[in-house]
Amino acid sequence: MIHMPGRESKEGMPRIVRKYVARLAKSRQGERRWDAAGELGQIRHPSAVPALVKALKDEHEHFQVRFRAAEALGYIGHPSALPHLAKVIEKRIEEKSNARLMQEKVQERAEWALQAILVHSARKPGEDKEHKALQLVQPHFRKDEEPGVIGKAYQAAVEGKITEKNARLYLKQLRAMQGSLK
Repeated sequence: MIHMPGRESKEGMPRIVRKYVARLAKSRQGERRWDAAGELGQIRHPSAVPALVKALKDEHEHFQVRFRAAEALGYIGHPSALPHLAKVIEKRIEEKSNARLMQEKVQERAEWALQAILVHSARKPGEDKEHKALQLVQPHFRKDEEPGVIGKAYQAAVEGKITEKNARLYLKQLRAMQGSLK
């Protein structure tokens, strides 16, 4: 699906995105919410990120909708999703059940989305605050960087806590706190 300029509302959200965001938020049918998340991923408009993050984080949502929301966030590629994806990836479910298996599927797709955002941002850097924050910390990430470190480093960069001078040290401290200092 192609985003067409001139078809945007006052909020800067295209009508088609508004349609699928509403369906994702309000439909009582899981299949329609799943479809809406997929369509938002195909449209790839950053205004869909908050709705997709909400669906991803909703533990009462059907796991297939959460899976599709994570996938859509990866396709959109906006770095503002990074901390939310990292939290989903790090969440542990202790009991052995179908819920755990479903959560693991969502986590796998969230991990894919997180990596897709990093690759997308490296290839096509943006000019907004979120992209600049990621560009500041991304060169200091290891290949096997923990998702929690990625999410927290990005968030700290957005908040202005990381500068070019202290980025390497800040990430080293985050790794130590995560217990992944190598």
